[in-house]
Amino acid sequence: MISLILDSSNVYLNVGLAINSKLIDKISYEAWQKQSEYMIPELSLIHI
Repeated sequence: MISLILDSSNVYLNVGLAINSKLIDKISYEAWQKQSEYMIPELSLIHI
């Protein structure tokens, strides 16, 4: 199963991809009050 992990609940934006519960790739950086603006463009940077 492929899981897309999105977390924008704090100062950082976290986007990850897991396959069968194993983390394959992730992006995490400070995005104070702009997490939702940056989230969708970051999805194109995740690699399988």
